[in-house]
Amino acid sequence: MDDVFKYLKEEQAFVVASLKELVQNFPEKNREEVFDDVKLVCDKLGGYFKKQATLVLDEVENDNEYPGLIKKTKKTHDRLLDDLENLVMIHVDEPGYRSYLANLLKDCEMYFSASDELFAKLSATLSKSVLKRINEKLSKIIHSDVGFNVIQSPDVQSAKATQQP
Repeated sequence: MDDVFKYLKEEQAFVVASLKELVQNFPEKNREEVFDDVKLVCDKLGGYFKKQATLVLDEVENDNEYPGLIKKTKKTHDRLLDDLENLVMIHVDEPGYRSYLANLLKDCEMYFSASDELFAKLSATLSKSVLKRINEKLSKIIHSDVGFNVIQSPDVQSAKATQQP
């Protein structure tokens, strides 16, 4: 995989598919299944947030060429984070829980749409050297021994270094 934007879009599709399946099959699931599925979706979104930030946003945040698209992406990201915070405060058995999940799906799709807009602009305008650097970071993440959905950050690196065998 050497295209960060393609990779992130595949991650988006994975998250959306999981969330759509959860909303669609909500009535047939028991409380524990819903809780487990919600936790998995939240973990997938959290992983995506880290990957998008580490691979893309951190690279272009200070670039004055993309402030509107970055702001739009961050605004939809913040809305999605609010949804997640609200969701964890509500019990699975509470009336309307499925509506909360449906709203999460809607806001997730808005966030991914804003991200896709940014990705399209970046893939068309970033220099080859910047794209190469981003794709090399992606390759390191994918092939790291920490795990597919865990981004190696300085905190992770230092924690690994201090672990005793």
